[in-house]
Amino acid sequence: MNDEDNNKTGALDSITERFERITEKDMMKGFLILLVIASLSTASRYIGLSNMPVNASRPGGLSSIIIAMGFIQTFLGFTISVGIIYGVSRLLGGDGGFKRMFTLGAYAQIPMILQELLVIVDALFFTASNTPLPGESSAIGVALTGITLFSLLTLGLITIAVKANSGLPWGRSLIAASTPTLLIMAIRIAMGGIGIGSGMRLPIPGMRGGRPG
Repeated sequence: MNDEDNNKTGALDSITERFERITEKDMMKGFLILLVIASLSTASRYIGLSNMPVNASRPGGLSSIIIAMGFIQTFLGFTISVGIIYGVSRLLGGDGGFKRMFTLGAYAQIPMILQELLVIVDALFFTASNTPLPGESSAIGVALTGITLFSLLTLGLITIAVKANSGLPWGRSLIAASTPTLLIMAIRIAMGGIGIGSGMRLPIPGMRGGRPG
């Protein structure tokens, strides 16, 4: 094994060890991470709504609803996804409690903070300057939607989180971690096949804008 392989293995071991030290006592920190993500996600939505042209059809008086729904979708979507991941891990023979899985899953969302910050930068300085019509986005905005580097990093961290909580081997941990993403992909394909689902936004770990990541 060369030095590069040793460095990669060492980094993975270091991250795994840090996750293994996280317990359900750290749940409040996990909530704070989710709160930051929800705030940034809601801010990007609000900015996007503000950037719509004056002559475009915009939902009047719905700003407060958009803000409230942003927080509800983040926390509810995350909780449902963690529940799915936890349930699958148990079916695959894993141990561990739900509270710790919730906390570990929240820590695994840290890469999405940077993604949401980039989305806000895009909305403020790139999309805003082009004043796109509803449904349009800048090249940066498109790059930050769907499967991205940040969503892949998040999926990797969720896999580590599952392994730390359940004690499952890497393969089964990845299966459990991937289940919510695979489910939403299947739902979107099915809904798209019958002509609905456009603009659907279902937040789950490692996803943005309702597209898998």
